[in-house]
Amino acid sequence: EARASFDGSASPWVKAFEEAGLPHVDTMPVKFGETDVEFAWRVHGVAATANAVSPEMSQDASNKGWELVSLPSLPDAGVPVQLTDLLKG
Repeated sequence: EARASFDGSASPWVKAFEEAGLPHVDTMPVKFGETDVEFAWRVHGVAATANAVSPEMSQDASNKGWELVSLPSLPDAGVPVQLTDLLKG
């Protein structure tokens, strides 16, 4: 099984989150619609993924009270405003 490390250290997004002053990402992923979402902030009820977000994932996240943010594959354009707003309030 080729499963990514969920400590996030391999993702360029982790550095982008830190540079944007966002809280640290949880070390464990969350699962929506049977799919692991690699970035989660459980205290905030916010998750983000650089993978495709299916309608099932969006609905499952919503049903569980989470906000699920879709990220571009690379953080070249910076952290999406939606994510910053959700985590910084």
